Amino acid sequence: MIERICSLLRIRRPNVPGLGILMSAGDTVPADGAHGFEKGCIFQHTASTSGKVLFVNTGTKESASFVPVQTTTL
Repeated sequence: MIERICSLLRIRRPNVPGLGILMSAGDTVPADGAHGFEKGCIFQHTASTSGKVLFVNTGTKESASFVPVQTTTL
């Protein structure tokens, strides 16, 4: 099933055991200190009204800290 999902998303299956979430999206950016997002995880804020839509975790898997990496006008 994972292979099918990766195919639909046009991505390669991550081959790194023990890692947290590498990509995510949603209408709320995860709060500082959230658990389970790997360092470098990319988060797309789908309900942004500020123009900040792309975030990256600069924290750790145990304590995330998402910061915007792009500002755009949609």
